[in-house]
Order: sequence, then C-alpha cells, then structure tokens
Amino acid sequence: QGLKRLAKESGASMFMVVHAAVATLLHRMGAGTDIPLGSPIAGRADEALDDLVGFFVNTLVLRTDLSGDPSFTELLARVRDTDLAAFSHADVPFESVVEKLNPTRSLARNPLFQVMVGYHNRTEGELDLAGLDVEYVPFRISSAKFDLVFSFTEQTSADRDSGSLVCRLEFATELFDQETAERLGERLQLLVAAVAAAPEQPVSAAGVLARDEHHLVLEGFNATAREVEEASLPALFGRLVAGQPDAIAVVERSTEVSYAQLDARSNRIARLLAARGVGAESVVGVAVPRSVDMIATVLAALKLGAAFLPLDLAHPADRLGYMIEDSRAALVVGTEPVAGKIPDVAGVPLVLLDAPGTVTELAGLSDLAPAGLPVGLDQAAYVIYTSGSTGRPKGVVLPHEGISSLVATAVDRMGLEHDSRVLQFASIGFDVFVFELSMALCHGGRLVLISDEARVAGPALTDFLAEHGISHMILPPSLVSALPSGCELPEGSTILVGTETVPPDLFERFGATANLICAYGLTEATVNSTLWHSRPSGQAATRPGGRVPIGIPDPNTLCYVLDDRLAPVPPGVVGELYVSGRGLARGYLGRSGLTSERFVADPYGPPGSRMYRTGDRARWRRDGNLDFLGRVDNQVKIRGFRIELGEIEAALAGHPAVSQTAVVPDRDGDIVRLVAYVVPEQSSLVPEHRTVDPQEIRAHLSGLLPEYMVPALVVPLDGPLPLTPNGKLDHKALPAPDWSGMTGDARPATETQARLAELFGEILKLEDVGIHDNFFALGGHSMASMRLLGRIRSEFGVELSIRDVFDALTVAGIAAKLDGASAARPPLRPVGHTEGLPLPVAPVQRWQWSSYRRHSGFDHALVLRSPGGLDADALSAALGDVVARHEPLRTVFTERDGAVHQQAAEPPALEREHCADLDARLAELAAQAPDLIQEPPLRARLLTGADGTQAVLLTMHYLAVDEWSVVPLFRDLTTAYEARTHGREPAWEPLPVTYADYTHWAHEVLGDLTDPDSLGGRQLAYWQQTLKDLPRELALPMDRPRPAAPGLPRHSGDHVGFVLDEQLHADVDKLARATGTSMFMVLHSALSALLTAHGAGTDLPIGTMVAGRTDDQLADLVGCFFNTVVLRTDTAEDPTFAELLTRVRETTLSALDRQDVPFDDVVRATGLPPAGPQVMVIHHEQAQLAELEGGVGSLDVVPTGSAKAELTLSFYEPRGDGPVHCALIYATELLGRAKAEQLADELQMLLRNAAADSEQPLSELFTVTSMRSDDV
Repeated sequence: QGLKRLAKESGASMFMVVHAAVATLLHRMGAGTDIPLGSPIAGRADEALDDLVGFFVNTLVLRTDLSGDPSFTELLARVRDTDLAAFSHADVPFESVVEKLNPTRSLARNPLFQVMVGYHNRTEGELDLAGLDVEYVPFRISSAKFDLVFSFTEQTSADRDSGSLVCRLEFATELFDQETAERLGERLQLLVAAVAAAPEQPVSAAGVLARDEHHLVLEGFNATAREVEEASLPALFGRLVAGQPDAIAVVERSTEVSYAQLDARSNRIARLLAARGVGAESVVGVAVPRSVDMIATVLAALKLGAAFLPLDLAHPADRLGYMIEDSRAALVVGTEPVAGKIPDVAGVPLVLLDAPGTVTELAGLSDLAPAGLPVGLDQAAYVIYTSGSTGRPKGVVLPHEGISSLVATAVDRMGLEHDSRVLQFASIGFDVFVFELSMALCHGGRLVLISDEARVAGPALTDFLAEHGISHMILPPSLVSALPSGCELPEGSTILVGTETVPPDLFERFGATANLICAYGLTEATVNSTLWHSRPSGQAATRPGGRVPIGIPDPNTLCYVLDDRLAPVPPGVVGELYVSGRGLARGYLGRSGLTSERFVADPYGPPGSRMYRTGDRARWRRDGNLDFLGRVDNQVKIRGFRIELGEIEAALAGHPAVSQTAVVPDRDGDIVRLVAYVVPEQSSLVPEHRTVDPQEIRAHLSGLLPEYMVPALVVPLDGPLPLTPNGKLDHKALPAPDWSGMTGDARPATETQARLAELFGEILKLEDVGIHDNFFALGGHSMASMRLLGRIRSEFGVELSIRDVFDALTVAGIAAKLDGASAARPPLRPVGHTEGLPLPVAPVQRWQWSSYRRHSGFDHALVLRSPGGLDADALSAALGDVVARHEPLRTVFTERDGAVHQQAAEPPALEREHCADLDARLAELAAQAPDLIQEPPLRARLLTGADGTQAVLLTMHYLAVDEWSVVPLFRDLTTAYEARTHGREPAWEPLPVTYADYTHWAHEVLGDLTDPDSLGGRQLAYWQQTLKDLPRELALPMDRPRPAAPGLPRHSGDHVGFVLDEQLHADVDKLARATGTSMFMVLHSALSALLTAHGAGTDLPIGTMVAGRTDDQLADLVGCFFNTVVLRTDTAEDPTFAELLTRVRETTLSALDRQDVPFDDVVRATGLPPAGPQVMVIHHEQAQLAELEGGVGSLDVVPTGSAKAELTLSFYEPRGDGPVHCALIYATELLGRAKAEQLADELQMLLRNAAADSEQPLSELFTVTSMRSDDV
C-alpha cells in the first residue's frame, strides 16, 4: 500500500517504483550511480494484436541516474522521465540498438545491461476457467539469461482495494550462491519498506542491512578484545632484562649481545643523550647504521620518554634535512662512517657514537637506568615520516599504547614464542622495524640483524635465514616472489608478507613448507591492523582463489567498512576502510588540519574514541576476512572508466612468459595512459619465454580485459622490479615510458622550426614533435591553438591568426607563415597603476556589467568538500593570500558619468556557519545575488554540516572570475592552504602582470572603435557587416511558449548530461581531421543541423565564449578576460554535413580572428538582443581535478539555478582518447527535461550518422521523425 501511494503521489506507475527500487538497491550494493537495467516491453502497440498468440516482446535499456544522492521521490521523478522516453522509442529492436552502439563484447556478460527488471499485473479473477481452480505455479529454471532478474508480480483484488507485490529473483549460479541471492532479496525488502515510509530521505539513508548483519559487521567481525600488559616498550623490555638477563637479545653477524648487555649499552647512551637535553617528548634522530648500537640508541631514546625519529640514510639529504627540521629534533645520533650523509640542520647537534670524545664519555657513564618518571602509554614512542600528497613527507606521531597489542598479534596470530628468532630486515625508516623490534625484545626472543649482502632476493638471503635458524620474518611480497628457483624459505618458519599487493602464486610456491601470512598495516595505526593465514588453525596451506584477502582485525583493533555517510555496508559491498581501537597515532606532527581530516570521531565506539580514515577501499567477506581493493583517492580513471591496477596485474601474471609485473598510470596533465612493466620468466622449464614480446602481452590482455584496461605500452625489464629500501615498488626507478611512437621522425631543419616544434611539444605535452605532425592529430584543439598563437606572439614578435593554424597545421607549415606575418600587437607589460584609484573596466567587462545590471545573480559556484574537516584559520589566511595576489577578487564597481570603473575594496573574508542540511544550504547560497557596488564579486564560506562534514563554497561573478580563472584560483587557494597549515606563507612566483596592466593593455590594443583603422574599428566593421539582418528570434523546439515579456535577462536553468563514447569521439576526430576542422566545429555543425531539422530556420546565430587570454602572461591570472562572439551559421539549401562543416569552419575562423572587440560594442553596433544569444556552444578543456583539489577535498559544481541562454551545448574535450562529457543546458520555463533529453539523444544520433557518412544532405542525415514519430 505504501508503494502504491508513493506511485500515485509521484504520477508514476508501479513498474517505475520497482525500477527505482532495484536501481537503488544495486547502487547501495556498490554498483555505482549510472545503472543500466534491462526491461521487457509487451510490444503490442496496436490493439489489433491483443488477441494474437505470438512473440512480440522487445527489450529496453533503462539508464538510471543516481548521482547526487537524490531522495527516492526525486529518483522516482528521474525514472519516470527515463521510462516514458524509453517507451516512446520502444519500436527499434534491442539487437539493432546493440548493433548500432557496438559496445565491447564479452561472452561473460550480456551487452548494455546485466540486470533485468520485469513487472506483471494480475487481477483476481482475470484468468477464470469454468469449473476449474487456476493458479500460477512457480517453475525452476536451469539456465540464467542475465546475471540477475528481478521479476515483480503485483496481485490485486477485483475491487483494486487490496493486493500484494511479489518478487521472484533469478540469479546466475556462476556469480551468486543461494545465500547471497537470498540476502539480496532481504535487502530489497528492507529498502522498499524504508523508502515507502520515508520517500523524501536520500537513498543513501535507506537501510539495507539486516539487524543481524549490522551487529555482525560492527561487533561480530570485531570481537578482538584481548588483555595485554599495560606497559610501554622500554618497560616491556625491562621486565625481560630482569627475568632473563643472559638470554641473547641481538645478533649482529658473529656477535651476540645478551639482554643485560643491551640494557647496559642503552642506559649509557640514554645518559649521554640526557646530558644533552633529551627528555620526555623530545625527538631524537637515529641515523646509526644497522647494528647493535642502532637498537641500543632506539631503546635509549625511549627510556628517556623521548620519541625516536628513524633516518634512513638511503633517502636524499634534502628529505632527511626536512624531517629533522620539521620534527624539531633535539639532536641526531649517528656514526663517523655515515656522518657525511647526515645533513647539517641549524640548531640540531650531531652526536657520533664512535667519535673518540663520545667513546670516552660513554665509557665513563653508569650502565644503570637513568632516573626519571615511568614512560606513559600516551607518550610518543616514535615519529615516522610517510609520503605526503603535497610532495613533502608528513610526520606521524605514534604512542606506546599500541605496542603490547602489536606483540599480542605476533603471539596469537603468528605463533611467536619466547625463544623465537626474529629477522630484522626492514630499514629503520619503515615502521615494520618497530614490529620486528617489538616481536623480539618485548617477548624474550632474539633479534637477528640481516647483513647488507644478504638483503637481496637470492641464495644469500635464504642461506642467511637457514644459518641463523630464523623462525619469524616480515618480507615484502615482491622480494619473496623474486626469489629464484632453488631458493627455499626455512621449513616451519612464519613469514608475514604485506605492504603491497600479494600475488596468489606465492602461497602455491612456498605455502607447503612455510607459514605465509598476508598482512595489512598502517603507519597511523602502529604498523599492523589485519592478518590472513594461509594455514588457519594449523590446517594445510590454503591457496587463495584469486585475490588474496588481508584477513581479520588484529587483537584490540577494530575495522569498519563504511559508505560516504559513515554507515556500515553489508558483506560483499565495497566501502572505505576505517581502523579504530588501541594503537592509533596521535596524528600528524604540526598538521592539525590534516589530523582532523584523517582521524575522525568513531560513531560506533565509546565516547571520545577515534577512527582513522585509511583512504583504502575494502569489503567484508562472509567469513569475516577483508579484501583490499585499492585506494579511494587514487583509483585510475581511463577514458571515463574507473579501474583497479591490481586486476590488470593479475591478468598479466597469468601469462607464462611473465614472472613479475607492475602496472602504473603515466599522467601528463589531463592525459592518462597505462604502462605495464614486466619481468620475463627465467624458469628453465620454459626457456622460450626468456624474452617478452610486448605485442603478444597486449594481445593476451585483450582477450581477458576490456579494451580501456589494456596498457598502452608494455615495457620489458632486464632484471627484477626495483624496490625501495622499505621493500615496496620503487616507481622512480622504473624506466620512463617512450611515447615517441606517437610522433613522426622528420627533424627541424631551421632554428625557427626547432623553436616551433618545442612550442608544439610544450602545449601538447609531448617530448618530441616532427615538423610534419598535425597539431590537431596530436591532441590539439581550438583552445590549444589560441595558446599556441600567444606563445608565437611572445617568441617571434609576429601576429598570426587562428586561420593560419588551421590552414598550416604543422611546424613546417606555420614556419612558412611566419615569413609574411605582420608585426605583433603592443607588448603586455607592467604599467604601475596606483592601487586604490578608480580605473575604467577592461573592455570585455562592460558586457558582464550590463549582464549584471539585468540580473544580479552569481555566474558560477564551486564547492570543495572535505569530509574530515579543514583548518579554518589556515583556510582564512589562504583566502587572504589569494585575494591579495589577484586584485579582481578585492574590487567593486561604480558607474560615473556613463562609464563603469573598478576600484579596490575591502577584501572578502571567509564566512563560517553551521547548517543542518549542507546540500540545501549550498544550493541556497549559490542562488544568492551579490551587490557588486558594495562587495567584491567573490564570496567564500566555510560550511559545517550536522555530521561534521565541511565544505568551502566559492560563489563568483564573471566580472572577477571567468570560466578560465577557476584553474589558477583553486590551484593558488589549495597551495596557500597547504603552506598555511605548516605555519608559512605560500612561496609562489610573482605574477608577471596584474589585471590593471591587462586593462591598460586591452584598451591600447583595441584602440578607438570610431577609428576605422584601429584594430577595434576594423573588427567592429566586420561584425556590422556579418550580422546585418540577423534573425531577432529563433523558433527553438519548446514545450511551452516563450513569455510575453521579451528579452528575459536570465532563465531558470537545468541540464541533461550525456557522453560521447570513445568510439564516437574517435569518429568525430577523424571527421575533423579529414575536413580541416575541430571537434568544436563538428559539434557546432551538428547542433545547427539539429535545430534546422526542428524548424529553427537556416540562418542561425549561435554564440560561443572565447578565453581572451591572447598573451601567455595572462595564463595564471584570475579575472575577466573572456568574450562572447556570435557565429552566424548558414544551413540553407540542404548542404551535406561536409559542406556545412566547410561553412562553419570559415565562419568560426573569421570570428576568432575578430574576437577582440567587446561583445557589448557588437550588441550596440548591430542591434543584437541585449539579453545575448539564444543558443550557445561552449568548449571546455578537461581540467585536472587533482591539481585543483590539492589533496584538500573533492571539487564539485553547485548549480546557480539559472541559464544565460535558452539552450546551451557545453562539452569538455579530453586531450587524447576517451569519452567526451557533454551537457545540454536549457531554460526550464521553455523546455521540459524529457524534451531536453530527446534533443541530447538526437544530437548523438546525428553525430553518429554524420561521422559515418558526412556526404549525406542534412535532410537525409537526420529528421525529427527518425527519433520521435509520435511528435509529428
């Protein structure tokens, strides 16, 4: 009844309700936000078919959009629009859809969708056979057509007052077992009950966890409580010294040191350090090479209540110096042989243990423990530095509290005994060193220091292990897998492998003789958090089927797998892993903002407890083990698809010629390509595979993976994968990929060609460019060509036009154009304007001011979300830095004597507020209007939601921040924020010019518009001629009539997103290259053809934006530089699409060569409507979000709820291959969403047809009836 009521109130059918429910369920189970579902449709479109027996059914694909966490009511509205549009296009057979779209095929799955939703309505008494009782009987199926089929049957009484809804779930047994399918059905029941009760809640709030599951994932899997000794590391060591003083503690080559001897040595060193001011909470740098003295120095620092700072001398001196300075180390301890590697840091003394003076001093010191208070569990034990997203390492401060639980992990899970022999393999700079030290010296075993010559993947290592009888060791899996045949691990030994993905074949190779344990650990949680045994409870070794799990939580450790709302997800569903319990770090040294972001309140623990947000993706298995599935923030996105590199590596490892492999993303700006590094198999059993054929490897992967997951380049390596001192893959040591195959080999013959080739390479981000390589074929586009012109102007002092680039295309062609080029416009240079004095606005600002006077709303709004919180003071200071750097952000506007002036004003300050509903408040603020006479065109707010989530909202007007200013604005803001969180000012380079300099220069370049010989006068004359007798109003396809009041300044707006897939992108590029055009011109032509087909006429004024940054010195400025131009598009006489492209090319190039004259002046001179173009096409370059977000949070657009034009096609062109993300923005008072979606669908169909045959006339290429015969 609740679902029926919901359907009635929403104007939807029951099918639409169950469609939305299944899509929500799949979304909540981790299937993403773009859910394609199949659905059968009866196909009896004519009532004459009602009484026929036969097969009429067709299949529709219903694409469901769950982005933005909608309420179920909102989702139902989306589903209603989608389903109605699909039903209106139900005649084309599903097989034809598949044939036309031609998706990547696989025998393992159905094309386009893998889940079907069916619906039947049965009324009591509808099937009545005289004298017989009739009922529907469920039948068992033996094969599955799809992965899942949700078949709903609504049974209603004859009076329609009562009834029930039944769901039959069919599943493929290769993918799901009976229990999983039953759980899925239970979750569906829970979900529909939740949405029926509260349809206005976000779909993320609808519960899908059964009560027993909720208890299981939060408590059952986390039943890890264990009593441990409540003592610090030196106290645990001290008890062993007292209990077994003569037992061997440390072995260094042939030297054995007892617990008493090690204690005495550490006591002397502790007294030495105390005499130099070391005490509780001091930081002591330890740069002693692997030796007994290294262990003694660590113990000495801990006995004083200080924290030791491990300094791995294999790291660069600059990094070590930064760590010493950043940690405020009291001193550094080293030895004479390595003293030259220890950087000299002002104010930090260096103590060399083997220096003659120090040796004498140590000999005179007592070997009794120094006096002092006991070391508390909450005191810092060590500070260890890990890589930071900013390029500088960050220090993690770990207390003693987790040490006893770490030892308990080794005892309970690794079989550690009091006489175990533990290998000390890790470098001191790796936190595994702490695990090794604690395992041995806090439980009574001996710590065996590995020699440098044995620290390799070979016989030297395995011989060392055997000679010393090592029982427990922690080794990188890449090192173990690199052991050559014949090298065996000690029988009965326990080897913990972790820190990186563990290949399954390790267990097959070594699991029979050794006890292999897979580990997952975090520096921020005292080294280790989970373990997985290949031999559970003493059983025979288990070879993991596929992915190796990371195991169950350690003693006193809690693991949560949570969704974006910090709610637990069911077993089998991917979420983000959080770690809680004993042993969490205090936080990041000196980085309170980062600490509050990563260490958050534990909503499931006792009051005051914290949990660490790992940033790793994980899922529970039903047996309580965890799977590690890569990084949340470092998934690789290739051509719009998010992928896990481990899946590709696993496929590579299955090739018989490959022994080791690593797949890494090669990023250059917005270009991301995959590179596979492979080590050939050297087994004597397969000598033919001693070398690797990259093409054969790629062909092997092509048979296993989707095309977008096949690496673009396979690089064979001569030796094993390079490892860091910590045993992880050393990315920096991998050879750089050689992409030269993309470009030609014709070399520059002149100095001019050489410099132009360099400019091509800089702009297109290629190392080398041949002189006959096509600029656009290498990834160039209209905006890139504008940047090229700016660089040519700066380098050669001449003026070329955009037409020159499109005509010449190559280095050789453009070099020839330079000979006859005119002298460049006046140079842009600083002019020394006195800040505070009024200054006329820049020419392009006049139109924006006119637009503002008609409608005072903000033009765009962006939000930077940070779930873990931000340092408000640092953010406020960073905002001040950015506003001081960019004067338009602290400018107001005044009108005086008919002219508009810009004047310095009070800079905007960061506003802070708390709100109950963060998203609602963001939308409300984005829709506000500024008073630009009283305040600058930028508002910045730090909002804190009810759950503590924070977001920085910037609302901006084009007068100060145009579309192209977003990149420098956010890049500078996140850079400044990072600096301020470290207590320093941002160290950026000064800007070459200011906006005031640009304003003076723009007026100078333009000249007097009344002078026919000035640049502005010549361009204005062109526009007066070109736009003469232009149609005042286009008859656009509308749902509703245009309001009687003409010239609305701005419309209420919404948008429909769609994607040109990779194949269509490639086809569009191919067409553009063949016709000497660009993607912009192809899409502009397609939109023009579509509008003509809809009756808009054949004389189409279509507006576009140009960046206006015609000098490369303007690239990093924030301000208003962009201009609007009108492209008068002629579709008369039914041209072919190729002919239309020729016309559009001419129109576009002519317009771009006259882009300097402000649109405001063009409007006045030509009588264009003052509200601006009805139709716009806007071209964006795909931004590199990571650069803008700066590791602070995630950047999103907040709609302002308005549209400047009635219809706008906006698209983001990627550099290189990949999908093209588009949006059709429309005025909601004129167009409904269904009509906008229809136009988007039609535009894509038209593009496909044009790309397939551009010689067709427009009338044959596309007609409205080809998509919607019911509209005629």
